[in-house]
Amino acid sequence: MATAGSAEQFRYFLVKEQCDKLRRDADQLAERLERSPRPGWLPPSVGSPRRRGLAKWGLGGRRLLRELAIVDDIHSYLKDLAGGSSRFGQQLDHQVQQLSHEAALVEAMAQFGESTCDEAVVIVSPRGAGADQATALASWYAHMFISELSLDCQPLSAQGTLRALTVGGPHALAVARAEEGTHLFCPKAQNLVPLQVSVVPVIDNDAEAARASFVERRRRWLAALAEGSATVDDDPQPLLPVVRVYSEGGATFDLRSGLSVAGSPTPHDLRSFVLAALEPPPEFVSHLPI
Repeated sequence: MATAGSAEQFRYFLVKEQCDKLRRDADQLAERLERSPRPGWLPPSVGSPRRRGLAKWGLGGRRLLRELAIVDDIHSYLKDLAGGSSRFGQQLDHQVQQLSHEAALVEAMAQFGESTCDEAVVIVSPRGAGADQATALASWYAHMFISELSLDCQPLSAQGTLRALTVGGPHALAVARAEEGTHLFCPKAQNLVPLQVSVVPVIDNDAEAARASFVERRRRWLAALAEGSATVDDDPQPLLPVVRVYSEGGATFDLRSGLSVAGSPTPHDLRSFVLAALEPPPEFVSHLPI
C-alpha cells in the first residue's frame, strides 16, 4: 500500500506530465496559427492523416434518441448518420476544444485532496440480457483507464451478468463518474441492449464491500417490488440519461460531446469522450481565443 508521501509524489508527476502535454499542444497550435496566411484559418497538420478518427455529427443527443424510437431500421439510420459526419480535429475550434479537454483532465487531477476518495468501483449492469455487451464495455474501460489515463484498474469477479472493476488514482473518481449513465448497444440481430454504468466510491480500501452493498440494495428493492411494498419509482439505481450509443458493425455516438467514431471505440476514443465530459478550469476557459 502506498504511503501518503509516495501518493502525493505520484499525483505531482501525473499533473506535471499532463501540464507538459497541454503546453506542447498549445504551442503547436500557436505555431500553426502563426503560419496561417489568413486570420482564423488553420493549416493542415504535417504528416499523413489518420485512416480512422473522430467525427462530429450534427444531431443533438435528444433528437438522436427520438429518431431511434421511430425509424424502421436503426442500423441503416445510424450508418447514414455516421456517413454524413464531418471529421473532427482539423478546424480551429476543434483544436481549441481538444485543448480544453486536456485542461479538464489537469483540473480533475489537481482537485484531489485529503478528503477525496482515490478509488472507485465501476459497475456495468445489463437490464435483462446483455452479458456479452457488459463484458465488452468493462474490457474497454480497463484498457482506457490503464493505458490512456494512467490509473490502476483491476476486474472484480463477475456476478451473473453484472461486471465490475476497481479504478484507483488521484483522478479515478472524477473520470469514472463521467461515464455514469445508460450505454445503449444496438446488436444487429437483437433488441436494443441498455447497460447502466454506476460508480461507487470505495471506503476503507474494500472494493468488494462497495460492490456487494450496491448489489444488495437492488436485491432488496426487487424483493420489495415483488411483495408489493415498493414501487418502480423506488428503484435505487434507476436508468440514467443515455451517454453513448454503440451500433454493432456501425459506429459509436457520444451524446454529450457530439463526437462519433467508426466501429467500436478504442481506448483513445473513449479517453476523448470522457475528457469532453469533464469541466475545464474557469481561468482556462476565460482565455480561450474563440
